[in-house]
Amino acid sequence: MKERLFKKRLMKRYKLLLNNINLTGVYSHDYSKIDITFTPNLPKSLLESIEAFNALNGGVSEQTRLKILPIIDNPN
Repeated sequence: MKERLFKKRLMKRYKLLLNNINLTGVYSHDYSKIDITFTPNLPKSLLESIEAFNALNGGVSEQTRLKILPIIDNPN
């Protein structure tokens, strides 16, 4: 439900913005051609996190590497 309402509000903003731009006569945009897609922010699996942790070996500080792991709350 929140996604639907958020998308509706975004489309309303784009409509107002593009109608204002179209008034100048320089550009001609149609807000209905805009396709808004939301992707869920799902957590990675623990295996993927550990592989990313190991891939960063030597490239960044140990504290930065520990921030990647979801099993460690406070890497300080």
